[in-house]
Amino acid sequence: MDLVEYFLERYKIKQKTYYNDLNCQYYINSYVNKIYVINLASNRVRREYIKLIMKKLNINFTIIVVQKIHINVFRYLLSLAKTKMTKGEMGTYLSHMWCLKDAIKYNYQKFIIL
Repeated sequence: MDLVEYFLERYKIKQKTYYNDLNCQYYINSYVNKIYVINLASNRVRREYIKLIMKKLNINFTIIVVQKIHINVFRYLLSLAKTKMTKGEMGTYLSHMWCLKDAIKYNYQKFIIL
């Protein structure tokens, strides 16, 4: 197991799936297997806005709620990185990699990460 996979296994996320189109009648729901929407745990207003908009548009999605990356994890991963990243960029990288790993695990052929 490489270091990124090690951190992804321990990456604390909460996820909840919302079904706004049970019959998958709308194009996007019939076309993709999964839509991931990443949201910081501290940004509840944006999370509620996302739920409202997705419901209005009848889009099925899974919200991925993440914590800000811990400073010690950030420093360690930064020491291994070939390029410099900010703490926010590192958190974004990890959350997207978590979604990619989940999509591969469940063999989703078509997915979107927002």
